[in-house]
Amino acid sequence: MDLDIACPDNAPAWICQGVAELSAKDLGREYRALVNAYITLEKMHGFMKDPSSSGMKKPAKLATESRPAEVALWIKRYRTGTVDIKNVGAFENKWWTWWALNQPMWRGRRADGRPEKVDAHGKSWGNLAVYGQNGLLSVVATLYWWGCAEQTRGTGDISAGWLDAVRDVAWVMAELLAAESSTTGT
Repeated sequence: MDLDIACPDNAPAWICQGVAELSAKDLGREYRALVNAYITLEKMHGFMKDPSSSGMKKPAKLATESRPAEVALWIKRYRTGTVDIKNVGAFENKWWTWWALNQPMWRGRRADGRPEKVDAHGKSWGNLAVYGQNGLLSVVATLYWWGCAEQTRGTGDISAGWLDAVRDVAWVMAELLAAESSTTGT
């Protein structure tokens, strides 16, 4: 398997547990790259479990409006285990609505309501740049559950919707990494 996912030696237990659970099934190269980008972002932010405890003024969690109900269930279970997606189509619709609502306005929307990929250079990611266990970990978790549900549907194919979601989240993470690197000089 290329692009192995590994927890860094200096990472706290919450990140290692999350990474192990969210990579237990192989969902493909693009998903593995996304998880690795997520780990890099968290590492850049010192693996803060709760960024609000560090005096940050920005929100310490993603917006909950239109968030799939499965996320709340997962949080109640201390962010462990895989959540079973019963209706993949309904989950996909809810996921895209939630993801779009968490985007900065400058991204705009495609005709299908999904966020546009536009030039992000020098723009603020606002409330989407949330790290720690209440941030992008939830997004990665939802993609993992959705991907697992796609695999168990028995068609042998991953839906275009899931792949589009993985690619969009990966693009956002790449842009966040680029923005962080340009401000820190790394």
